[in-house]
Amino acid sequence: PLMASLVADDRIYSIGEGLLGPDFFLDVTEGWRHTGTTTWHGGGRFAERLPDIKISFYIEPLIRDTGCLRVVPGSHIRGEPDLLEPLRVVTDTAAQDSKPYGVPQSELPSVALESRPGDVVVFTESLLHASFGGSAGRYQHAMTYVQTPVQEKDIAQVRGSYERSKYSYRPCKSSINSDNPRIRKLVAPLVEWGFEAHDI
Repeated sequence: PLMASLVADDRIYSIGEGLLGPDFFLDVTEGWRHTGTTTWHGGGRFAERLPDIKISFYIEPLIRDTGCLRVVPGSHIRGEPDLLEPLRVVTDTAAQDSKPYGVPQSELPSVALESRPGDVVVFTESLLHASFGGSAGRYQHAMTYVQTPVQEKDIAQVRGSYERSKYSYRPCKSSINSDNPRIRKLVAPLVEWGFEAHDI
């Protein structure tokens, strides 16, 4: 119950409001038990994205060499040509040892977002991000908010993402029927668009 309520907690919700404005919805919540390296990824091959933020927190202290999140500043903005494209598509486990620029991925210039329990790490999914050097069994919890689209082309983009995914854009029935009006508001657009709900 505590974890489910965090999406509407003032300390978390106000971050969404401050960065996305008053109209945003909950894409997904996540719980991960990381078992090693997470290679560089972010944004896929798509240059246009709706504004989104991912709010993550970890239950153990993490520094550069013990698995904290690393990011490439400015990588959410695509260049022409996109010189970072090789990193955007290195996502499968077999590619962990690949050297897109002739050096190990862990040695690429980046900023380490070191954190302690109680901190939150906020970033956009289109920003290149990775994690190196962590021990097996690191726990990460996260929620992703997306600015509510108003133009048909943007709603079509959300529908396309929904159709390609298995979990994203699918509200939980407990959120749809929540006693908390803020939680109901966070999933209302997904209900309005007729997206399938998880029976949770």
